[in-house]
Amino acid sequence: TDTKNNKYPIHSTVNPNELIILNHKDYSLLEHIEYLKEIGYNNFNIDARWKNKEEIKRINKLIKDNEKIHEINKNYTVGNYERGLL
Repeated sequence: TDTKNNKYPIHSTVNPNELIILNHKDYSLLEHIEYLKEIGYNNFNIDARWKNKEEIKRINKLIKDNEKIHEINKNYTVGNYERGLL
């Protein structure tokens, strides 16, 4: 937990000496996909290793419907993207 009371999930890997510390919010650039394609990005992925099946289905539906994930669920963030740190 940080000073703003955000909890950062920690997961172990197959290597017992490694841990993965996740952001306190999921990361989404869904609303920026068209721009990213225009500037040359053509591969995108969803890291859903720690999501349940219902959440994965919901995310896939939002992508198919081309909705803005982080506007629908405030637990999503665009991270530093909008700060110009690409």
